[in-house]
Amino acid sequence: DVNRAPYPYPTEEEDEEVPKSDEQRAQEMWELHKRRSDSQIVDLFQFQIRSELTCPVCSTVSVTFDPIMYLTLPVPKPPHSVSLTLVGSDFQPRHMQLEVDRGASIDQLETALWKYLGRSPTEKPSCFCFGDVCYGRIYKHFEPHNYVSEIRSTDNIFAFEVPLAPEVAVSDHTFVPLVYRKRTKPTMTSRETWQYDKLDQPRLVAVVRGARNCDVHQQLQDMATDLLKACAIPEPWSFEILTNLDIYGSRAGDLLPEDGQPFRAPSQLAIDFLEQADLLKEALPKASKTPAPGGTTLTACLQKGMEREVLAEADSVYCRKCKEHRCQSKKLDLWSLPPVLVVHLKRFGRERLDGPLVKIGCPVDFSLELDLKDYLCRKGVERTRYQLFGVVNHHGNVGGGHYTAHALVTPPSGPLELGDWFNFNDSIVSQASVEDLDKEAAYVLFFQQL
Repeated sequence: DVNRAPYPYPTEEEDEEVPKSDEQRAQEMWELHKRRSDSQIVDLFQFQIRSELTCPVCSTVSVTFDPIMYLTLPVPKPPHSVSLTLVGSDFQPRHMQLEVDRGASIDQLETALWKYLGRSPTEKPSCFCFGDVCYGRIYKHFEPHNYVSEIRSTDNIFAFEVPLAPEVAVSDHTFVPLVYRKRTKPTMTSRETWQYDKLDQPRLVAVVRGARNCDVHQQLQDMATDLLKACAIPEPWSFEILTNLDIYGSRAGDLLPEDGQPFRAPSQLAIDFLEQADLLKEALPKASKTPAPGGTTLTACLQKGMEREVLAEADSVYCRKCKEHRCQSKKLDLWSLPPVLVVHLKRFGRERLDGPLVKIGCPVDFSLELDLKDYLCRKGVERTRYQLFGVVNHHGNVGGGHYTAHALVTPPSGPLELGDWFNFNDSIVSQASVEDLDKEAAYVLFFQQL
């Protein structure tokens, strides 16, 4: 047992009728808490928050100083729009927000995207395909006749610009998902000779009806060389083109033959880059991480969390003076600060009590440093600045998801300034940078007091 508090634990005394200052009451409640729970966990992570309830009828004010382990903040919901990542023919992904009518079709969404870009599909034969990307694969395709209202707030929408064959109708193409990968030796015991790490988000390839294996092989070879040239990867180049992958793209697959046999569209294709894989991963253009219109910031979440709110009837509180439950107004403020601050972004919730549980997937922009002096109601607190050193990400939705993490790894006993960012994804660990921090997937943030 890591609890240093002696047993039996004391019970709380009801002495709210005795007038005391906030300092006295907060100190008493903290000492009472430490007599029940006293450990290194308390020393590092726990702090006090001031909770004030005001009765709307008798105006009685009740103040408590509750110990908490982490700061839970609401995420303000963005206005209705379609948040998507554009993957264009220039290999440069872009986050954007398109305001379209909820009753619009996906075909109309494509028209709005072309207009937003100031381009026309006739300039260079191509089209946009829309899909929900989850776990690095296209989980769901949206057809032109589908409606924007079918896109859920939890969907991770990508708009893929797909080149088409000249003077061939869109309907005469088959669209096949494609992944860029590198292969490495397994980091854990496995029956597989290689494990495969995806270099980037998936793509789509438009294959003309009646194409042969050699035609598709040449098409993918041209895509690979165009990508390597765009990323300025020095020659010689080496890569393999594979077919018959599993839906997750985690297994080897079969080499795509260069013969004249009719091409049979698999569930997924792959281009495995060999010696240049690490260089390519570093050189691939990254999508802008600035919050798109409709996104929010950590500061806005803090302000929202500290606003005075009127409790719903289901959360009504008993008023000792009125002798009844009242929908009281509640105000939260920070009273003290811990050495290590854990911030939990409340991305899951219900719009109404009987509504479905949904995830708020809008980006939350945050900086590496955080100053909480404006959110403290207690005077004299000196160390109010924090530095970010870890982020837990949640990818997916309410029905299922995947957790990854970004962490600042430092030398033993070294300062955070000497650390490097790394991405942790199951057994795969890769070096990252500040620009790689995922503002849309960020779920739990870790800060160290300066």
